[in-house]
This record gives sequence, structure tokens and C-alpha cells, in this order.
Amino acid sequence: MTFAFTGIPSNLLVPGNYTEVNGNRATSDTPELPRRMTLIGSRLTTGAVATSVPYRCSSAADAEYAAGVGSPVAEMAAVVKAAYPSLELYVIGVTDDASGVAATATITVTVSSNLAGTISLYVAPYWVGSTLRGKYSVACAAGDTVTTIAEAIVAAVNADPYRTVQATNLVGVVTLTARNDGTQGNSLKCLHSYFVGEKLPTGVSLAITDFASGATNPSISAAIAAMGDGHSSHLVSQWTDATSMTALETEMTRRWGPTVQRECHLFTASSGSLGTLTTLGDSRNSELSTCLGSGLSPIPSWIAAAGVAVTHALEPHPGRPLRGRPIDCMLAPVMGDEFEASERQQLLAEGISTYTVDSSGKCRIERLVTTYQEDVNGNPDSKYRDIQVMFLLAAIRYDWRTYVGAKYPDFMHAADGTSYAPGLAIITPSTMRAEFAGRATNVWAYSQGWIEDPEQFADDIEIERTEDGMDLIGVPNLINRLHITKTRLDFLR
Repeated sequence: MTFAFTGIPSNLLVPGNYTEVNGNRATSDTPELPRRMTLIGSRLTTGAVATSVPYRCSSAADAEYAAGVGSPVAEMAAVVKAAYPSLELYVIGVTDDASGVAATATITVTVSSNLAGTISLYVAPYWVGSTLRGKYSVACAAGDTVTTIAEAIVAAVNADPYRTVQATNLVGVVTLTARNDGTQGNSLKCLHSYFVGEKLPTGVSLAITDFASGATNPSISAAIAAMGDGHSSHLVSQWTDATSMTALETEMTRRWGPTVQRECHLFTASSGSLGTLTTLGDSRNSELSTCLGSGLSPIPSWIAAAGVAVTHALEPHPGRPLRGRPIDCMLAPVMGDEFEASERQQLLAEGISTYTVDSSGKCRIERLVTTYQEDVNGNPDSKYRDIQVMFLLAAIRYDWRTYVGAKYPDFMHAADGTSYAPGLAIITPSTMRAEFAGRATNVWAYSQGWIEDPEQFADDIEIERTEDGMDLIGVPNLINRLHITKTRLDFLR
């Protein structure tokens, strides 16, 4: 009997006690698909890292160094790191397009015998941990003029290093200009007296116009190319325009390809009315893309996208539906502006993910779906509706290729029916079939809960030898999600 050694020569003549260590059988642990997130968003000119260059961030401060303090991509990173400090994180800051236009809004101040008080003003507010960004408390004295109050608003906004906008005043009219160009600025929100108990000082009125006129988003082609084939499980993008989404979805498909195998999922968010969001959802169709409908929440949409992505990344099981998990960075829409159940039904049907608001005002995930709605022939298709489907498949694929690669890295293969001495690096189809079925039964079903009915999986395995290896077909029955329970009460009298 001859055993195969990899480091000890078979013709060794020098006396001694030689021992080598081989880890091919040490594969009892289930390898977890690595969690790594990449954020793509706008940078400021104060950023030290060039445009479209990935930069690894161990902290929010690293992102601020790379893309500039207060830049959208740095603030996305701040939200992620506040929720998941140990997550491996990269940011890619993108410079505004040379022809881009920044969105603007106005606050017109009027006074009439005003009394002293405080204005609670909110401009694109969101939570970073326990810190509320975008809230400005502006003190007013009795008898202040419109100019005095407007200048106080401008001073409060511009003193904030994390501000999303720049403020100017012209005779009581405050103009808020997004610090970055592009259409995403049109979704920013400005409001006052958001929380219960807040109100304007007596005699002070604020007339606020919505953000508008932002135009021309930057190209993100260079940012996508800069990612190369480096692994990222979660990709978050600031932009949801058709050009950006198409480029990102194409990259997700490439990464998922069988010869690349760098499984990644795209997370975005979009604000707006029910009609705006259903139109957006109807225009997309990717099983590798999830878009949260942030609706009329005052949070910037890209911050909401980062919040949902990190909430998902925190869950180790790829099949959990995450219903009820808090999106800690979000502020709820003003009471009465939340989407009702019938409206959320429409959003989900159009591939837009939804959230609910609890009694304390906390936003919580309701259902995360992909934008996939139709097959290649345009027929309605729900097989990839839930985000968990692709993450389960990613986990199974990663586990199987890691397991086989570790246990049989340099084996030969031969037909069934021939006897070989124990220890030879030879595997047959029957052994590979047993490995495939055993992995499904013992790991994917029993220990991980990724699939159900492993007996069916074992029965359906197909295997065929080729010149270079073996071709296998497996049919995993993925675990399902308990989204809905239906009960009928037939009462008696």
C-alpha cells in the first residue's frame, strides 16, 4: 500500500521521523461568505483620495479623509460604521460632473411682532448612532427682523461640518444649495418642528420650497471598473438614475457569473410619492438589486440605502426575512405621510422594498425584495422576488466550491468500479455524489437551515465525468420565509 504525501519525497533515503500536516480533511466548519461592503457616492474636493479610487475604511474618519467631511459617501460610511464597526468597508468617492447643477430650495422668513423662541429646522436629517445630523436649533429674540432670523439660519447651517447643503441669505430669503451636483439633490427635504412639542416662535413663519433643479449625475463607469474582481457582498450606490442603475446591474450580473463568482448585491433607495416609486420599480428588473422606497421620510435616500444594507449585512443567516429589524438611521415621514398597507402592496408588486413605522416613530424593515419581476420573455415571474433567494444561493455556492477546493485540491478522477489503494488522490463519481448529497444533508439542511428536503436533493443529483473533471447538477429546495400567516376563525354561538 502506498500513501500519497505532498511534502515528503517517495524516494527519501535519509533516516528520520518525518511528519507533514495536511488540512484537506479539516473542512468540518461551514465557511461563511465574507461580508464586505463597498459604497459608491459623491465626494467633495476636500477629499484626499482621487475620484473613483477605492479606499478601505476602518472608521468613519477614514471615509472623511478619503472623500471629504460631510460628503455623501463619507456620511454613508458613518452610518455603516455606527451600526457595524467591524465590517470590512470600502468607499469610492466620485467627483461631480463638470456640467452638473446643484439642487436648491428656499426658506422665506416672515415675522409679525415675534416673541422669543427657538426654530427647530431640519435639512436632510438622519441618525448616525445616537447623533441626529441635519437638525439646526436657531434662537430668535423678540423683535428680530426677517434678515436677522435668516442670517441666524445661515450661520447655524454653515457652521455644521456635516451639512448636506450650503446656505445663503438675501433679505430674509434663505437659499439652500446642495453641496454636490446632480439629480439626487432634488430628493432632499427641509422642514421644521418635526418632533412633538416643537413649534415656531410666536410671530415667525417659514415658507419652504422643495429642492429642485438638480441635474446631470456623474458617470460611475470608472468607479465600477476600479472595483475589479475584489469581493464585495454588499454594494451601495447613491444614484438611482437609469444610466447608473443599468451599469450597476450589469456589473452585478458579471460578478455573479460562473467564471467570476464574486457574488454581490446592489442596495439603493429612492424617495418620493407612490407614483414616483412604482414608476422607478417598473423600470428595473434585476434579481441582484434591491431598492428601498423611503417615500416621504426626510432622510437623504442614499443614507437610507446604507442603513438598509448594513442592517442586512448584520444578519448572518442568508435566509432570514428581517421583518421588524430597525433601520436606525431613518426618520419616519411626518404623521399621515406614511404609506398605507395597500400602497406598500403596490410597491412590493413593482419591486420596491418597504418599511413600517412603529408607535415610537422607529422605521422597521417590512419586506426586502429585488427589482426582478419578469422573465426574459416578459412574463410575470416571482422566483427571485425575495432578496434571500440570491443570498441563499450565494451561500450554497460559496460553501460547495470552498469545501471541494479544500478537500480535493489536486486530485485525479476515475470511473466507478476500479479498486485503488487507500491514500491515493483519486476520486470517483460515486464518491463525489456522496459528498454532494452529504453536504446538502448535513450542512445546508441540518446545521445551517439553508434548504429543505435534502432527500430530494440527493435523488436529483446528476453527475458526469469529463476529460478535465466532473459536471454536477444539484437541485436545492431553498428554505422559505414566513412572511404571511392566514387564519380563519369559524366561531360558534
